[in-house]
Amino acid sequence: MSTSTGGGSKLSAPAAALSIEDWSELIEAFRDYKLISGEIKGSTWERVYRHHMKHVLGAMAMPAPPQNAKQLLEGLAKIWADKPGGRTRQIQMQCTTALLRWAREEERLGEEWDPPQNLATYVGRSRTPQAITTPLQVEDILALVDALPDPRWRFDFQLMAAYGLRPEELHHLQLRDGRLWCTYEKVASRGKTKPRTPRPEAAAL
Repeated sequence: MSTSTGGGSKLSAPAAALSIEDWSELIEAFRDYKLISGEIKGSTWERVYRHHMKHVLGAMAMPAPPQNAKQLLEGLAKIWADKPGGRTRQIQMQCTTALLRWAREEERLGEEWDPPQNLATYVGRSRTPQAITTPLQVEDILALVDALPDPRWRFDFQLMAAYGLRPEELHHLQLRDGRLWCTYEKVASRGKTKPRTPRPEAAAL
């Protein structure tokens, strides 16, 4: 890798020619970015990202490594070929896509590494019907937030996840004396809800 003036490390060779050491450096830089920016905590990296980044390194260490984003995601999908639609497989795709998107924005990888917007093909479809209500775990929420390309949608989802807000309530938020306030009033057969002060659902977010 070469170093650019006043910025981070940039790639001077085609991404397909990068060594496993280069990919390891890339992932380490991605980790630093996630932690320094405050997007995730160190514990989240260890619990969610670390395992999936090892699979990325494993794929790039193959005798014939992937040459683009599509090949990388296809190779990772084969790890859980017997579990289409599985949660772990889904998070693997989301974490890998987040890595590639960041690397492209930082000009550390070429355009052949642009991740697809739709990951359905790589996540697969579960063969078994899922429960009607499946509670999201913290790692699921973090992975989903990270996979949203638009920062505005990302922030909206973070508000809903952290404060238990409904989508329509996002249009009725105010700051009063340094506290978040929701002025939305829902009319139902049992009466009308009153404006309230949303309280965090999960401090970890």
